[in-house]
Amino acid sequence: MVTRTVFGLLVVGLLAAALASCHPFESLDDPFANVIDDLDTSNSDGTTNVDAVDGAVSDGGDGGAADGSGDLPEVEDPCSGILCGPAEQCIVDSTLEGRCLPIPCEVACPPDMLCVNGGCECKPGKADCDNKPDTGCETSLSNDPEHCGGCWTRCIEGQLCLEGVCDCPAKCPNEQGLPICVDLQSDVSNCGACGQVCDDSQFCFDGQCNAWTP
Repeated sequence: MVTRTVFGLLVVGLLAAALASCHPFESLDDPFANVIDDLDTSNSDGTTNVDAVDGAVSDGGDGGAADGSGDLPEVEDPCSGILCGPAEQCIVDSTLEGRCLPIPCEVACPPDMLCVNGGCECKPGKADCDNKPDTGCETSLSNDPEHCGGCWTRCIEGQLCLEGVCDCPAKCPNEQGLPICVDLQSDVSNCGACGQVCDDSQFCFDGQCNAWTP
């Protein structure tokens, strides 16, 4: 009876040793054991390189993306390297190319104004000198002697505003004999020449006296 018991224990011990040498459960519990063993996952300080282990497990050890496509390429900005003017901005058009275009205004500008740098401004030579939105850009800076070249830049008496500059196109003597600036094109006392006076029923236009028509 004792002999059979000892023999049974001996057989059980031999079977256990044989199973341990085969490691069947190690390969089931850790299917990536061989992959990780083949990688150099150690850092210089002796610690484990976690990123290397994660990469090996996720894609079989090739270091790429999990779906095998690798890293996605960076998309270059079409406006990269394009320098635009102060009133422009780079906009990607329908062809996916970057182009410098005027900065758009949020609302449409009135006919006498332009869209500049995202805001409405008076056209060149025009200005809003009365600061009334209803009148718009009512002033002509090129020929208004009260606003010659800029709002409230007045020409002295007798001067004309020509192309935004106060000027004296002609000088004729006044009643005291002193030279004054006159406009020979419209001055009824000096129409076309100094001292050429138009009648009371006439006006001076383009240097000539013309009769008023009823």
